[in-house]
Amino acid sequence: MVVLALFCYLLLAMMVLIVSEMKLELGLDEAYAAFNASATQFMKNQEITSVGVISKMAFKGCAAVACAVLGACLAFPGLRLGKMHWDAVRLQCTRRWLQLLLHCAFLAPAFVSLLWVRPLARHYLVIITWPGYTKPLLSAEAFSTVRVVCVLVTCALRLLVLPVYLQAYLDMARAKLEEQRTHAGKTTNKNIQRQVASVFYYLCVVALQYLLPLLLSLVLALMLKTL
Repeated sequence: MVVLALFCYLLLAMMVLIVSEMKLELGLDEAYAAFNASATQFMKNQEITSVGVISKMAFKGCAAVACAVLGACLAFPGLRLGKMHWDAVRLQCTRRWLQLLLHCAFLAPAFVSLLWVRPLARHYLVIITWPGYTKPLLSAEAFSTVRVVCVLVTCALRLLVLPVYLQAYLDMARAKLEEQRTHAGKTTNKNIQRQVASVFYYLCVVALQYLLPLLLSLVLALMLKTL
């Protein structure tokens, strides 16, 4: 499963990387120019002769492999998050406002990622001037700040619904107990206790699988702001 996810994300990353910077603001061209300049200066200071550091295609290939490895590592946490979201929405069927909050937290990263699509975000907020205005709605620096703030708000929203997701995961113990009751006489009490206890033993792992992607997004967003 992990190997399949690795190759799927590798293919997806390679498809994304061939998109022009005029359509998708990945910043790889600027990153490659800065890396090439700093590496060339370093080799010059060390008196190392070389015709070049790395080609742009090789640089993008390394970036695609890194993205594929990261996606493969997050494959199982993503699947678990989807199941917890489904269970949480089902359990909160009588509280519509909480269901709406869960849906917003679940879909917020997808909408925030659209801020890096130039025709959908920067074009309307930074480049064009709307009728009745003398200048665009946001400057380039303010737009970058807004994107970082949106990432931070998404992380805060995900943290807000964390107890609901963990409670939905813990309810799996009750579901397993009810499933075992339908097979009366086919299992022992010790086996039932072991299956129920496994849910609680795995709670810390589930919490880490939920929090580590948020921490990674938070760190990268703050790095993007300071660079």
